[in-house]
Amino acid sequence: MDKVTICVSKGGRLVLPAQVRQSLGIKEGDRLTLRIADQAIVLQPRHAALQKARQIVRQRIPKGESLVDALIAARRQEAQTEGQ
Repeated sequence: MDKVTICVSKGGRLVLPAQVRQSLGIKEGDRLTLRIADQAIVLQPRHAALQKARQIVRQRIPKGESLVDALIAARRQEAQTEGQ
């Protein structure tokens, strides 16, 4: 499925066809992110946007490094510095 034509109804509402919802795993009550890119509206399931963000972050973290451990160490260092 490359293109689907839908209609904007009263109040600016859009109905995503069942086939689109099923292929993207969108269920009633799910949240979508909306952005405008190159004069186009891009809708993305929130879970997919979070997964993409995690992939981007993962690519920038060296293997074996824990951001949580780094954050805790930085906070401890700040606390120690403030206590002096």
